[in-house]
Amino acid sequence: MPRTEGEKSMPQRDLFEAHFEPYEYRVDHTVDCRRYQIEYGSLVTPAGETPYTIARMRSFVCVLAVVPGTDGDEPRVALVLQYRYAPDCWQLELPAGGIEAGETPLEAAERELREECGLVPDEVVDLGVVWPSAGSLDEGAYLVAMRCKAERLPLELDPGEQLEVLFATRSELEEVLANGRFGQAAGYVAWMRAQARGLTDAWL
Repeated sequence: MPRTEGEKSMPQRDLFEAHFEPYEYRVDHTVDCRRYQIEYGSLVTPAGETPYTIARMRSFVCVLAVVPGTDGDEPRVALVLQYRYAPDCWQLELPAGGIEAGETPLEAAERELREECGLVPDEVVDLGVVWPSAGSLDEGAYLVAMRCKAERLPLELDPGEQLEVLFATRSELEEVLANGRFGQAAGYVAWMRAQARGLTDAWL
């Protein structure tokens, strides 16, 4: 497609090759807020210091888990339905949870999937990390795809955790991804990366 007037093409270089140095970041003080640490600081720029605040929080895992079909049924994706108090609404999500101290992201993904859905993986694919709000939050979302065994174990929910486990076919999941009923940002990225690697076609 021809470019319109004034439109520039992407420069032919490594997209991760920066042509400038980041500003110096200075921390003034930190406030502990249970799950978060709020860090008040500033960026040192040529024009002087400008205030900058970072929220520090442990990272989490988000799992695209596929269970095999039985008796001729289609394979399905595990979903959880739970109420999220921050946005004040019900959320349809992929299984997810915080990475505990001493855990690797893959270990955390297996634990969360077992606890929330009673599922055990047969095949595991690391889909990398995404930063949901990199401008102000250092929390990373580690994405994992798992093809699971058919059997299910009893759930091991945390105190105060309420959720319902659902299983969606590919067409059902694509419908809620498209119509907005699925609101989990990390889950969208996990699905897109699994698609890009051919896992959705191979597993579903």
